[in-house]
Amino acid sequence: MNDATPRTVGELFELEMLGGSWEKRYRKLRPEVEAMPWGTLDPKDHPEALVLAARRSWTGAAFQEHRTGAACAETLRCLIECRAPLDLIAVASRFPLDEMVHVELCARLAMELGGGTEIVHDPDDKLSDADRAHLAGTAVQAIAGIHTLWADIERRPKAKDSSVHALGWMQSEAYLALARHSMGTKVLAPLRERGIVPAI
Repeated sequence: MNDATPRTVGELFELEMLGGSWEKRYRKLRPEVEAMPWGTLDPKDHPEALVLAARRSWTGAAFQEHRTGAACAETLRCLIECRAPLDLIAVASRFPLDEMVHVELCARLAMELGGGTEIVHDPDDKLSDADRAHLAGTAVQAIAGIHTLWADIERRPKAKDSSVHALGWMQSEAYLALARHSMGTKVLAPLRERGIVPAI
């Protein structure tokens, strides 16, 4: 979504659809999107200045709904982490989907009016040194808990390969090797890229 407005420092807010089987599954979940009367709104029927204002408004709405979707996903993660009731989590799991539907509706309305307008934003975390230090300390505590779990796994007796495979498990050595690799690449590396350096 963009127009000819000069771009400033930051990242351009753009949207895309993957299409194919993924879009088909999405459409099946929320068929009401395609049921909207797309193609019936002619921007030439309205004053140009009003159309431009509407394009800006709907583009801004798409951006805000996208941000709300991120907040809903974070809330859902917190509900799972605190072991909230399963039925509550299940109902809340629909909220991120709802927000993505709202994003598409707003974006498509902007496109119906001639295209979205440009929104440039800064996607990076705006953290102070104190913020990073606090997060690094929190990460150390969380990782220490994982290390405790690993120590328990290391003490477990080795099982027969046939039993392990039949139950869909991995041998402890293989699991721990994968877990340590994942900790380094999926947790520590992204934290360090953002200036959050746990002292471990």
